[in-house]
Amino acid sequence: RVSNLEGSLYAILFNAKEGLFSYDLRRVYNSLIGAGVPDLNISALEGDGKTLNNFVDKSATIANLESAFNWVRQKANKNDRLLVYVANHGNIINGQCMVVAYNDKILWEKDFEKITQGLPVNFGVFYFAQCCSGGFAKRMGNGRHIGVSSTSKIGMSYGSLDWKIGDYFTCSLFPHILKDAKSIETAFDEAVFTTTSPFAKYLTRAFLKDIPRPPFKKDQIPQLRWQNADPSNLYLGSTSPSKK
Repeated sequence: RVSNLEGSLYAILFNAKEGLFSYDLRRVYNSLIGAGVPDLNISALEGDGKTLNNFVDKSATIANLESAFNWVRQKANKNDRLLVYVANHGNIINGQCMVVAYNDKILWEKDFEKITQGLPVNFGVFYFAQCCSGGFAKRMGNGRHIGVSSTSKIGMSYGSLDWKIGDYFTCSLFPHILKDAKSIETAFDEAVFTTTSPFAKYLTRAFLKDIPRPPFKKDQIPQLRWQNADPSNLYLGSTSPSKK
């Protein structure tokens, strides 16, 4: 079983196209900085690499994503943790989930798994916010890693141009998943079930009901997957809960 170790947190942020998800990318990046993660420990890939998010390093090509994982292989060690955030357009074709990279190139879930092999970290949290992202979470929630998705294998991710939100669940999960007083599972459960979260507010409004636990449809249930890395005992932002 995976346990908490003293180490650093690294992050890879990936958004294929500048647009509504750019707000979420900025939110995740600012959450990391607010949690004390150095900018040097974050690799941000978006669009053509020249977006309004001035922290972006490179374009969101598949080749650059592979390079980002190689960067982690060179920099990180067995005590460190890794956060991977993936967003934008996703779909499911013949039972296989995919996400679009820059220039509309397709990255299939099985190929994503291949480029993440051999990461020298204690554990990784792979969060997928695109439509049909549940297949990615299931595939990556194995071994020493935790898979999280904003919806199921067949579901849609929902956002709001007025609220400047690409995906409601992302804005319910961050920055809370990086708080040192919360386990990964606690942050996930609060994002799903707390009625004041953007995600729960959306569902309440969508179904015209106001009840403590939103009436989820099968295709709208966020996923939390793991094998040896129990998210109820692991902390992403800190190696142990704070004493506050």
